[in-house]
Amino acid sequence: GPGAIDGANWNDHIVLSTDDQWSDADLNLLQPFLSPNIPAGQFISRTNTVTLPLVPSGTYYIVVRADRF
Repeated sequence: GPGAIDGANWNDHIVLSTDDQWSDADLNLLQPFLSPNIPAGQFISRTNTVTLPLVPSGTYYIVVRADRF
């Protein structure tokens, strides 16, 4: 929406999935983190490093879900 983002109530998650859809069964790659407050009309850019686990051969997706809760 057009309003500001309250960083105290914002959690982003990054998971490894066997499909391109978010699921609570997906493997969490990055613990939830709080984003800072973002004024209306502004944006945030963030870089994170994750270690991919050893998994069986196959197709996997890295899924990012903004504002998980």
